[in-house]
Amino acid sequence: MRKTAEHATHRALVDCGVELAKEFGMYGFTVEQLLTTSGISKGSLYHHFEDFGDLVECVQVRIFTEYVELDISAIQRALDAATDREKFVNLISAITRTAMQPQRAISRIQRARIISATQGRERFAARIGHEQKLLNDQMTRVISVGQERGWVSPHFDAQAIALFVQGYAFGLILNDVAEEHVEPEELVAVINSVIANLLIVS
Repeated sequence: MRKTAEHATHRALVDCGVELAKEFGMYGFTVEQLLTTSGISKGSLYHHFEDFGDLVECVQVRIFTEYVELDISAIQRALDAATDREKFVNLISAITRTAMQPQRAISRIQRARIISATQGRERFAARIGHEQKLLNDQMTRVISVGQERGWVSPHFDAQAIALFVQGYAFGLILNDVAEEHVEPEELVAVINSVIANLLIVS
């Protein structure tokens, strides 16, 4: 299991906070909005969280991991569905294209803001660091399966590949903020070439 079971009320409050953050920004919603929207009492809020700031941090952790977990799940499904190397490569290419979707640009900006917000905040930095380790571990396990099947190069450390894959996906933020954007198809072509020629077994 990735983590212990989350209490239903705790999850409901975080879920509500995520939706409010999407509408008003990660720091743009109030405790009153949270309680009104969720229908959960203030007593329950402070039973499950130290304070409202604690809840906001948990919301940011959820946002931080959201799309990365989707990508990891997609790669796992690609491994499960692939019957040979060629099909695996095609499925990975399809996953790469999803990183070019407009909503992913918003996610990358949010993740960058969250990372920058850990500066000088020991508790929050520890939370984000822990979640990133879990993401790294998940991706590493998926890469290791690919290596065991003979599709991913065994010459590279699985954890290093896991970080590389997350890194190029997150690194697209540089294209997001540039005055002139590189066309998505050009980026896909470069990424696919690197994967096919460096990481995938011929």
